[in-house]
Amino acid sequence: MSLKSPFAGKNNEINWDQFQINPEDLEFLSSYLLDVETPLGSEELATQLIIERLRRQTEAAATRQAEQKSYLPKERYSEGDAIVFPALDWASGHVTRIRKAQTFNGSAFEVMQVQFGDGRAREFAINLS
Repeated sequence: MSLKSPFAGKNNEINWDQFQINPEDLEFLSSYLLDVETPLGSEELATQLIIERLRRQTEAAATRQAEQKSYLPKERYSEGDAIVFPALDWASGHVTRIRKAQTFNGSAFEVMQVQFGDGRAREFAINLS
Protein backbone atom coordinates (compact mmCIF):
# COMPACT_ATOMS: atom_id res chain seq x y z
CA MET A 1 0.00 0.00 0.00
CA SER A 2 1.30 3.48 -0.77
CA LEU A 3 0.10 7.00 -0.08
CA LYS A 4 1.03 9.98 -2.22
CA SER A 5 1.65 13.52 -1.16
CA PRO A 6 -0.21 16.26 -3.12
CA PHE A 7 2.85 16.84 -5.36
CA ALA A 8 3.96 13.24 -5.51
CA GLY A 9 4.97 11.60 -8.73
CA LYS A 10 6.08 8.06 -9.37
CA ASN A 11 9.21 8.57 -7.26
CA ASN A 12 7.54 10.47 -4.44
CA GLU A 13 5.35 7.97 -2.66
CA ILE A 14 5.64 6.42 0.75
CA ASN A 15 5.87 2.64 0.62
CA TRP A 16 4.07 1.55 3.78
CA ASP A 17 5.29 -2.05 3.44
CA GLN A 18 8.85 -0.80 3.99
CA PHE A 19 8.08 2.11 6.32
CA GLN A 20 10.66 2.62 9.06
CA ILE A 21 10.85 5.30 11.70
CA ASN A 22 13.98 7.40 11.31
CA PRO A 23 15.69 9.91 13.63
CA GLU A 24 13.78 12.84 12.07
CA ASP A 25 10.51 11.06 12.90
CA LEU A 26 11.55 10.55 16.53
CA GLU A 27 12.56 14.20 16.81
CA PHE A 28 9.20 15.28 15.37
CA LEU A 29 7.21 13.02 17.70
CA SER A 30 9.17 14.23 20.75
CA SER A 31 8.58 17.86 19.80
CA TYR A 32 4.92 17.20 19.03
CA LEU A 33 4.33 15.58 22.41
CA LEU A 34 6.02 18.50 24.18
CA ASP A 35 3.92 20.99 22.19
CA VAL A 36 0.53 19.39 22.87
CA GLU A 37 1.37 18.66 26.53
CA THR A 38 -1.11 15.77 26.51
CA PRO A 39 -0.47 12.02 26.49
CA LEU A 40 -1.54 10.58 23.14
CA GLY A 41 -2.28 7.08 21.94
CA SER A 42 -0.46 5.28 19.17
CA GLU A 43 -3.21 5.99 16.63
CA GLU A 44 -3.01 9.76 17.15
CA LEU A 45 0.80 9.68 17.06
CA ALA A 46 0.76 7.60 13.86
CA THR A 47 -1.66 10.07 12.26
CA GLN A 48 0.55 13.01 13.16
CA LEU A 49 3.64 11.20 11.90
CA ILE A 50 1.96 10.47 8.56
CA ILE A 51 0.93 14.13 8.22
CA GLU A 52 4.49 15.20 9.01
CA ARG A 53 6.04 12.73 6.54
CA LEU A 54 3.74 14.01 3.79
CA ARG A 55 4.57 17.62 4.70
CA ARG A 56 8.32 16.93 4.51
CA GLN A 57 7.88 15.06 1.24
CA THR A 58 5.82 17.87 -0.28
CA GLU A 59 8.40 20.42 0.86
CA ALA A 60 11.24 18.37 -0.67
CA ALA A 61 9.33 18.05 -3.95
CA ALA A 62 8.68 21.80 -4.03
CA THR A 63 12.39 22.46 -3.44
CA ARG A 64 13.36 20.12 -6.28
CA GLN A 65 10.83 21.79 -8.57
CA ALA A 66 12.13 25.25 -7.67
CA GLU A 67 15.64 24.16 -8.63
CA GLN A 68 14.48 23.18 -12.12
CA LYS A 69 12.66 25.07 -14.82
CA SER A 70 9.12 23.95 -15.59
CA TYR A 71 8.41 23.24 -19.26
CA LEU A 72 6.44 25.96 -20.99
CA PRO A 73 6.27 25.88 -24.81
CA LYS A 74 6.67 29.68 -25.02
CA GLU A 75 10.00 29.65 -23.11
CA ARG A 76 13.54 29.31 -24.47
CA TYR A 77 15.87 26.65 -23.12
CA SER A 78 19.54 25.83 -23.62
CA GLU A 79 21.38 22.56 -23.94
CA GLY A 80 22.10 21.17 -20.47
CA ASP A 81 19.10 22.84 -18.81
CA ALA A 82 17.29 20.68 -16.26
CA ILE A 83 13.54 20.77 -16.90
CA VAL A 84 10.55 19.34 -15.03
CA PHE A 85 7.33 18.42 -16.86
CA PRO A 86 4.23 18.86 -14.66
CA ALA A 87 1.97 17.26 -17.30
CA LEU A 88 4.17 14.14 -17.31
CA ASP A 89 3.75 13.36 -13.60
CA TRP A 90 6.64 15.72 -12.74
CA ALA A 91 9.16 13.78 -14.83
CA SER A 92 12.46 15.59 -15.21
CA GLY A 93 15.24 15.53 -17.75
CA HIS A 94 18.04 17.49 -19.39
CA VAL A 95 18.01 19.27 -22.73
CA THR A 96 20.42 17.44 -25.04
CA ARG A 97 19.77 19.13 -28.39
CA ILE A 98 17.90 22.06 -29.91
CA ARG A 99 16.98 22.42 -33.58
CA LYS A 100 15.07 25.00 -35.60
CA ALA A 101 11.63 24.18 -37.01
CA GLN A 102 8.80 25.85 -38.89
CA THR A 103 5.02 25.56 -38.95
CA PHE A 104 3.11 25.08 -42.21
CA ASN A 105 2.43 28.80 -42.38
CA GLY A 106 6.11 29.65 -41.95
CA SER A 107 6.20 30.62 -38.27
CA ALA A 108 9.55 29.73 -36.74
CA PHE A 109 9.98 27.86 -33.46
CA GLU A 110 12.46 25.41 -32.01
CA VAL A 111 12.36 21.78 -30.93
CA MET A 112 14.36 20.54 -27.96
CA GLN A 113 15.29 16.96 -27.27
CA VAL A 114 15.11 15.98 -23.60
CA GLN A 115 16.82 12.93 -22.08
CA PHE A 116 14.90 11.57 -19.10
CA GLY A 117 16.40 9.71 -16.15
CA ASP A 118 14.98 6.38 -17.36
CA GLY A 119 16.96 6.68 -20.60
CA ARG A 120 14.16 7.65 -22.96
CA ALA A 121 14.38 10.80 -25.06
CA ARG A 122 11.47 12.95 -26.28
CA GLU A 123 11.14 16.13 -28.29
CA PHE A 124 9.16 19.21 -27.28
CA ALA A 125 8.31 22.46 -29.05
CA ILE A 126 9.83 25.59 -27.51
CA ASN A 127 10.03 29.30 -28.26
CA LEU A 128 6.45 29.35 -29.52
CA SER A 129 4.86 32.77 -29.82
